[in-house]
Amino acid sequence: MRRVTAGTIQKVIEVRNLTEVTEFVGVGARYLSFYAYLINVKNQAFTWFLLIKDIGNKLKVNI
Repeated sequence: MRRVTAGTIQKVIEVRNLTEVTEFVGVGARYLSFYAYLINVKNQAFTWFLLIKDIGNKLKVNI
């Protein structure tokens, strides 16, 4: 049976922590990109609304 030194245990813990941090950052980035996507969709919807309203106003004026 191989003897496990304190240094090895420390390295394993460091690697595990790094993995957790990486996962956390990945999840955070996913949430941020989703949030940005939602904001973008909202802005596009608002732009379409303004465009349709503008077209409606022009039609009313023309009629």
